[in-house]
Amino acid sequence: MNSPQYIIRNLTRKPVHVTLTIIPICVSFVGFIVIIGVRNAYDFERELDSANRLVTINRQSIIQPLAQTLPETVREIPGVNQVTYVTWFGGYFEQPDVRFAQYAIEQSTYFQVYNPVELTLAEHEMWQDEPRAVLITEQLANRFNWRVGDLVTITSTIWQQTNFDNRWQFIIGGIFSSEQADTDPNAMFIKHDFFDNNRLVGRGTLTFAVTKVAANSDIDTVQSNIDNIFANSRTPTFTSRESAFVESFQRQLGDLGFLTQLVMTIVIMVVLLLTTSSLVQSIVERRRELSILSAVGYSKLRLGSILIAEVLVIIVGAVIFALLFVQGLSLAVDQWADGSQLLKIELNALDSIWVFVVALFLGSIGSLLPLAQLLRTDLASNLKAGA
Repeated sequence: MNSPQYIIRNLTRKPVHVTLTIIPICVSFVGFIVIIGVRNAYDFERELDSANRLVTINRQSIIQPLAQTLPETVREIPGVNQVTYVTWFGGYFEQPDVRFAQYAIEQSTYFQVYNPVELTLAEHEMWQDEPRAVLITEQLANRFNWRVGDLVTITSTIWQQTNFDNRWQFIIGGIFSSEQADTDPNAMFIKHDFFDNNRLVGRGTLTFAVTKVAANSDIDTVQSNIDNIFANSRTPTFTSRESAFVESFQRQLGDLGFLTQLVMTIVIMVVLLLTTSSLVQSIVERRRELSILSAVGYSKLRLGSILIAEVLVIIVGAVIFALLFVQGLSLAVDQWADGSQLLKIELNALDSIWVFVVALFLGSIGSLLPLAQLLRTDLASNLKAGA
């Protein structure tokens, strides 16, 4: 019997023991992989910083509005290229749990601050001429099988119309790529003028403004100037880089740096403890078997390699189960959260390789003490004693 066959037979003869060893390792790596995936989902701050965009909200809270006159004042600040504004619509389609992002955007300036979207001539004309026209991402169109010209009803949980109805009817005016527009994969753009003219309350206000700073200007200076201008106004502002604005949502999920360190510590302790205890138990339980193998020519180094290989196979199996579980969890969360970047678990091939490297390294470290014990053991004496 060769070594691989021997390893397989040993792993399958005590399935309960192997299962009880795999489960805690698998659970610990699930937490570790999830943390990596969540961190990846927010790892786009450098790209946002390179866009030279600032986001301005009410200093009290983002749920407090700002006046629509704010962009006119900000445009006069030296170094400002363009300013646009957005209001969060907060609606759902058909059922309250069917949600996606809806933004009421300032039509004439939004795509000067953000990348312009590519539309067909017919879509462009509808977007320009139809007050109720909205733009949607390709993902959203595929999700609901919407096509240009479709009439859709979105129920807002925030805004009522002047007729006291919170059900808003829109016409699909165009479909665009979310990557091209730097926006949420499932997003709808509503015309702010139409929205503002038809809402019951809050007219003349906005949720946040986005400023694009000229390439040759100091973004930090512009940031300070914006807040200084409105410091003594009725609505003092808080301006930050777009990356910091996105990161503020990340903080609501907790300190991912601390969580990563905590989970990594747990993973190290679990893997090292289980690796060491599993090998020690295997050596104790199989003393006679190991002695016989030693008597027929197996060296201690080869026996140790076989025992370590068994443990590493268990660890690799646990990691594979953990990766499969997280992939399934990622799909479920992505479907439940409608593709929102704020609730996303992103993994790539390098992440998987990194997890395997960490697992194998910890397994190898945990095997050193039992391996040293095996090398010091007199296997021949065990066989003579009838162990």
